[in-house]
Amino acid sequence: MKTTNNLQPAECSDAADISAEIDLLDKSLTRLIVQFDQFHAAIAPRHDAAARLPQQPVAPMNIIVREFNEADRAPLRLLYLASRKAAFTWSAIESFQAGDFDIHTDGERILVAEGNGAILGFASIWEPDSFLHNLFVHPSFTRKGVGRALLAGCAKHFSAPPTLKCMKANTKALQFYASQGWRALREEIGPDGPYFLMAKH
Repeated sequence: MKTTNNLQPAECSDAADISAEIDLLDKSLTRLIVQFDQFHAAIAPRHDAAARLPQQPVAPMNIIVREFNEADRAPLRLLYLASRKAAFTWSAIESFQAGDFDIHTDGERILVAEGNGAILGFASIWEPDSFLHNLFVHPSFTRKGVGRALLAGCAKHFSAPPTLKCMKANTKALQFYASQGWRALREEIGPDGPYFLMAKH
């Protein structure tokens, strides 16, 4: 019995083209899935770090001040970035980077304020000069005693009357330090503008 192929040459060609397009789409979908998995793996540590930052005020809150450990680094990078953007409104905040935390605390003793399992703020000290280099509180937890707790925790690490620098434009921080017994010694000009050199009396 003789059989015949009812497909014309043009129809065969169309079927081959469709099959090739399906294969191409399948490969493209596979690449997208791989890229998505890589992206998810890259941002997962950021999500873990953010989970250790406070999302909203929690009360009552028991604030403890402790020594820094490496598990704090990722959440403190985010806190430092968020706090500077909220406070330094006069600066070019678009230039701030999360990695600035590592640079600006290099070689310093870092103390961490924690409450209800969340990191609320930190301070860093250049111990050879008893210099309080950084003190930052999460924007959601300012005026809740975190800064005072950090200053109290820093006190035992000062071997001489401590000093710090506070930007003249940072009026809220100046008021806070003044309320805690710090006094301006003199005004100077730095790369970021005028600041006060302050000391604890």
